Amino acid sequence: MTLIDLLNQDGIPTRRVSGTNGGEYAGPCPSCGGDDRFRVWPGQGEGGRFWCRGCNKHGDAVQYLRDFRGLSYLEACHFLGREPKNRHIPIRGRRMKQAHTRPSSPTWEPRECPSPGEAWIQKAGRFVAWAEGKLWTDQGKETRAWLHGRGFSDETIRKFHLGWNPRDFRRDRETWGLPKEPGRGGKPKALWLPLGLVIPKIREGRVVRVRIRRPEGDPRYYLVPGSESGPLIIPGGQACAVVESELDAILVHQDAGDLVTTIALGSVSLRPDRAAMEVLRGAETVLLSLDGDDAGARQAWQEWTPRFPNVQYWPAIYGKDPSEARQNGLDLRAWVEAALLPDLPGSDDDPGDHPAGDEGTGGELEPRTGGDRGRPLVAIAELVYDDGPGKPPRRVKCRKCDHLDEHFRCTKGHRMPGSELLHTCPSFRAGRFGQKIPH
Repeated sequence: MTLIDLLNQDGIPTRRVSGTNGGEYAGPCPSCGGDDRFRVWPGQGEGGRFWCRGCNKHGDAVQYLRDFRGLSYLEACHFLGREPKNRHIPIRGRRMKQAHTRPSSPTWEPRECPSPGEAWIQKAGRFVAWAEGKLWTDQGKETRAWLHGRGFSDETIRKFHLGWNPRDFRRDRETWGLPKEPGRGGKPKALWLPLGLVIPKIREGRVVRVRIRRPEGDPRYYLVPGSESGPLIIPGGQACAVVESELDAILVHQDAGDLVTTIALGSVSLRPDRAAMEVLRGAETVLLSLDGDDAGARQAWQEWTPRFPNVQYWPAIYGKDPSEARQNGLDLRAWVEAALLPDLPGSDDDPGDHPAGDEGTGGELEPRTGGDRGRPLVAIAELVYDDGPGKPPRRVKCRKCDHLDEHFRCTKGHRMPGSELLHTCPSFRAGRFGQKIPH
């Protein structure tokens, strides 16, 4: 696997700018943006080498995975199928040595993501329409069942024009308006359209991106060359939810589109383009839900929270991403509501003043009404990061009485829907939000 393959997986467009030294490619930097400051030489070494003229990040494919996907050295080697070298050398020491030549926090420069050419748009539009039709035939039966199992309704599947490509195709790149590229044996490289779930990005009725989720193999998500690389933005509520994959964004929009505008970055290492940046800066609240792994947490803490004062790290529970969490029983709408639901009037009163019944009865709590909405929930409760910054939270603490409880569990240990996160605390169980406590 070369650096060009990794960049394609991450939705970073590159173009060939020179034929020397095995070829040189240019594109935007996954870290600091730009247009052509990120240079790649895929023919150098094992998998190629890269260098950014903006933030000075450089290295091989292993270093790329460490810098832009947050993998450790051993994880990167395993991903690339390589045998680790120099295991006795501390990784931390080598990274600290490199850090002297790199800016600690390069600025984000939102990039403009140009649309594909007219020939590409026409070809992609016909392919997407054909694949959408195949999804609703017997050939797409298993894929429809897979989508239904992940929570997608037929209405949502049709709305976003999801499709099914039943087999691999090889097409002439030039007919799609793409430049020639040399392939193996000196023959022209063909455009590959692999078997899989077709996920288009459509703007103003025109297909500007095609991503294909393959049932197996690497890469799992394949970006058709020539596609626009900007995030997918699905308009909705005044708040904003940021996720990694398009399928996650579509699912959140299906369940909570009236509450949040959803943005799919495409990869944890990608940055918002200009259009997405405008949405993020104008949102009342930004719920950041990158995949629940070390890379997602690291991006949230080190890259997003210092740059957006309205961002709230809100990882999915019961799974690494919203799609997996929904499969495991999470109510995505309730999960979004838990982050956005404001405190009701009287929150500073003694909980004992509210006629909510005895603690632990599990009865239906009547919501209080009237008055202006006050502070958000985050002002009266906080997530507890027992494992330190950069790691997902595991418990919730009430700022009123310091009650601690395990993340998303009730006082009797039962798992709870996301909107009842804060009801684990007796102070909240005493009659604030009108939610039913399951027992």
